[in-house]
Amino acid sequence: MQSSEHDFLFKVVIVGSAGVGKTNLLLRLVNNSFDPDSRTTIGGDFKFYECQSLGKNVCVQLWDTAGQEKMASMATTFYRDAMGTIIIYDITNEDSFAKVPFWLEEVKQYSKSPMIILLGNKSDLESQRKVQTSAGIELAKDNDIFFMEVSAKTNENRCVQKAIHNLVDDIVKSKIEVN
Repeated sequence: MQSSEHDFLFKVVIVGSAGVGKTNLLLRLVNNSFDPDSRTTIGGDFKFYECQSLGKNVCVQLWDTAGQEKMASMATTFYRDAMGTIIIYDITNEDSFAKVPFWLEEVKQYSKSPMIILLGNKSDLESQRKVQTSAGIELAKDNDIFFMEVSAKTNENRCVQKAIHNLVDDIVKSKIEVN
């Protein structure tokens, strides 16, 4: 799709603690690839993802942000003009899940359109699980947001695309309702 063929172009920010798999989730979505040697993101990076949603051609600018605490203040600038946020935690890392409320507060404080999905990444590492699925479900329910466990590594059942399309559909619905 060329930019003139897009019905919608919008920005989505990906946040979460360092090492949860934000970069690989983005690689899986955009290039259908996984890099076991991916390096820590410094600052931020973005890629475009094109898809169809509700009969509309959509181009999503996905921002991959650094997850280190010292970079968290920098992430606030990425929220500007964002239509949605993907918060990711690692199911094998309790600390990354414990920081989800921090990321939720960041989104609520700095984003004008807090459409949010919560993803528990690394579902392929079930034997190393530290965060139960029920905890993710409960947190999402308490915050009225979509939740799904995914694996950027295996992308079983195209789970990464399904999760992102859920967010994209919600954003497109809100745009259509406004017009």
